[in-house]
Amino acid sequence: MGGWSIFNLAGERASGLSAIERALALNPNSAHAWNVSGWAHAFCNRPGPAIEAIHKAIRLSPVDPHRWSFDGGLALAHLVAGRYEQAIEWANWALDAQPRATAVVGYKAAACGHLGRVEEGNASIKRLRELRPGFTVTRAERALGKFVAPEVLAIFLEGYRKAGLPRE
Repeated sequence: MGGWSIFNLAGERASGLSAIERALALNPNSAHAWNVSGWAHAFCNRPGPAIEAIHKAIRLSPVDPHRWSFDGGLALAHLVAGRYEQAIEWANWALDAQPRATAVVGYKAAACGHLGRVEEGNASIKRLRELRPGFTVTRAERALGKFVAPEVLAIFLEGYRKAGLPRE
């Protein structure tokens, strides 16, 4: 959790990922650590290692009560990889279990935007703004720009715009 906090809250991607990798070296059987490793790799524009790590988490804990987070991480990784159909599938599975997973709603919205699924994208944007009132492209850029690689941020922002998220 320390590594994830460094990564996510402090915006120190390299230090946070390094701490997560040290945690995995100490306990390679931690499904939670593999899951956050996957999320961190995806945010660093490394979808291959992200998918690998999250599938390892699923193998270690297939009926985990937070399985929706594993599925959400796979939605993120597939979004980053440009596999938008798969991103939507994984997002739907995550959202079936946890409909209030704000980030996952955003991944689905971005994937829909990239695919030109206007109606589905608009519905996801509406849900996203219900969960995060006042959320805009500008706010997303400020919030996400602190801890995601610039290429990943561009994927999010372009998808959000195409799905109908207002700029301001």
